[in-house]
Amino acid sequence: MKSGFWRTDWFLGLAVAASFALAYLMSSGLQADLFVRPTWADRAELAIILLAGAYVVALLPRLQTATAAVVSGSVFAALIVVHATLMIGANVWLQLMMPATLVAFGYAALASKRLLLSRQPDARPDAGSGESNRMLALAYQGQGQLDAAWNKFRQVPLSEALLEDLYSLALEFDKKRHFGKAEAVLRYLENSSPAYRDVQERLALVKERAEAATVSASAAPAKPRFGAFEVEGELGKGVIGVVYRGKDAKVGREVAIKTLPLAQEFDAEHVGELKERFFREAQRAGALSHRNIATIYDTGEERDVCYIAMELLKGGDLVPFTRPGHLLQPEKAVSIIARVADALAYAHREGALHYDVKPGNIFYDPETDTVKITDFGIARLTATTRTKAGLTLGAPAYMSPELLSGSRVDARSDLFSLGATLYQLLCGKPPFSGESTPQLMFRIANEPPADIRTVNSGVPEALAAFVERALAKNPDERFQSAEEFGGALGAALAGGAVRPAAASVDIEL
Repeated sequence: MKSGFWRTDWFLGLAVAASFALAYLMSSGLQADLFVRPTWADRAELAIILLAGAYVVALLPRLQTATAAVVSGSVFAALIVVHATLMIGANVWLQLMMPATLVAFGYAALASKRLLLSRQPDARPDAGSGESNRMLALAYQGQGQLDAAWNKFRQVPLSEALLEDLYSLALEFDKKRHFGKAEAVLRYLENSSPAYRDVQERLALVKERAEAATVSASAAPAKPRFGAFEVEGELGKGVIGVVYRGKDAKVGREVAIKTLPLAQEFDAEHVGELKERFFREAQRAGALSHRNIATIYDTGEERDVCYIAMELLKGGDLVPFTRPGHLLQPEKAVSIIARVADALAYAHREGALHYDVKPGNIFYDPETDTVKITDFGIARLTATTRTKAGLTLGAPAYMSPELLSGSRVDARSDLFSLGATLYQLLCGKPPFSGESTPQLMFRIANEPPADIRTVNSGVPEALAAFVERALAKNPDERFQSAEEFGGALGAALAGGAVRPAAASVDIEL
């Protein structure tokens, strides 16, 4: 150890007479009441300062504010206790006030920054409560008004629910290729909670896409392309991707381009397998040629986004006709389902299952009385995995019990889904419902659907019996083929006059 020395630090800030201080120092020297400084003190102090600095720079910004307060307070207290213990118990002087002060100032700076960020100038006093703003933002987002949703989300106090909402909004901006806006949301999220999910990795990815899009735009002002197809506009949004209106410039054909950003939506460990499955299913669907199946012209991958270029369909899907007050005439609903059954019969003979038969995948054009079914095999992409946001591509309300349970499925699974679609077209309610997805899945697997005639008394008994058989839990008790399904459907319709539901306003097409 170095030789002992007297510390006059004890008198800093004390208004005492110089003679008193001198007398105290002389007394301490005579009684050997000294502080000692070990030879390793300088190295220990430097190491502790470096550790404190690393904590403030690298770890502290990644912690939630409350967690940061607890950890920083604990570190500060530990340094003070060690400092005092060494002085009082061992007469050892080790300078630990500097790293303690560094930790305290670091936390104070972080807390001040986050407090300022939470008080954005665009949060107006009359904007309403935080929860009402959040609900309004979610409503805007559901309607596709992402800019309005972003403005409202910034007026909501920070919470775990808000973090999830912001992450979802950033993904939607990214899907629509609004990279600058996606980056702004992710930066806001990073400032609020740097360690939230994969926000930093996704921010870096969005910046790369934004830079690539800028370079591409400056180098070639042509319209965005997916393979040979130029993007003309946006048609809508699917579960995990955007659907664009496109054109094949070579032949002048208009197409719908359905995009699936697999690399963005799924964990990296599954992306390779999913891409192989996607192209395999797309190739199988592309080989189908039937008047009631949407034609697929091409598939490919562009900028890490898989796409399908398919026939641009007229009319719209059947979803609007599944709501009470907007039902089709029963004869028309049966006619549409019969044509879908004919298309499924052809596809099943060709070895292609659909996996996601539902109103949203059946298009109908009233002007030409044309029926088309789309998206063969797409839902199978998530047969073994889910998106990062926890989404599945299929619609649980129409899935067969064996598909939900992960059992082996065959053509009879598609027929169950078609029966569920017919049920809703006839009465305006799905055959199964639940307050949550697990409850819905349980009811599909274990409970019979409500008798359709209790919902719509206008459905004849023969047709009600047909629907009941189509929705049997045991596949062996259902129709065994789409041909049998279609034939029995026609017979059921002919078995009794179908009257419209008294409570609905039917649309004659």
